[in-house]
Amino acid sequence: MEDDLTEIARELGLHERKRHIFLCCDQTKPKCCRRDLGLQAWEFLKGRIAGLGACEPRLLRSKANCLRVCERGPIAVVYPD
Repeated sequence: MEDDLTEIARELGLHERKRHIFLCCDQTKPKCCRRDLGLQAWEFLKGRIAGLGACEPRLLRSKANCLRVCERGPIAVVYPD
């Protein structure tokens, strides 16, 4: 099992990643910001990271179901910052 996880991490390039951005969006049951606003922010983030291309290949992005503090719009958390 550990070999499988190591292989998955290698395929995702996790050893090269320096920042991981979690964005509150695409919630199953939205409790804070509207789902459509979260998805708009996700598409913008996805496009912005793609636009950086080779300049910043060390960014990883993930959808977070709910960070519980986003009443005025989606919230992003940048790890490890």
